[in-house]
Amino acid sequence: MPDITPEEKAVKNKNRLGIGCLTVFMLFLIAVVWAVTSDDYKKPDGVEAFVASQNFVTERLKAPSTAKFPTYDKSMVATNDNKRFKVTSYVDAQNSFGASVRTKYVCVITHVNGNQWQLDHIQLLD
Repeated sequence: MPDITPEEKAVKNKNRLGIGCLTVFMLFLIAVVWAVTSDDYKKPDGVEAFVASQNFVTERLKAPSTAKFPTYDKSMVATNDNKRFKVTSYVDAQNSFGASVRTKYVCVITHVNGNQWQLDHIQLLD
């Protein structure tokens, strides 16, 4: 086995240090990318706004457990900036007499963060 000169040993140590630093940097970069693309930084879409509006409407019904909403259609949701949404839809639910009625609604909501939404305006139309 040949002897390694001090200069060769220094080069090998320098290479190992470089590879170690590169590995740490890559792990850091992956962590940053993962954090930025997690749900907290994801912009909400129309489906999420549609579901959030259903929650606000359900809170105002006489018999919330009977609520039946239509399936999502992108024509029901409007937005200019993917932060504030206007949802126009309907819900079928029982009124205080037990009769099933269809109620149209307009709901304007703002995405706060994560799964949090703020109700700006709601109008239930009989």
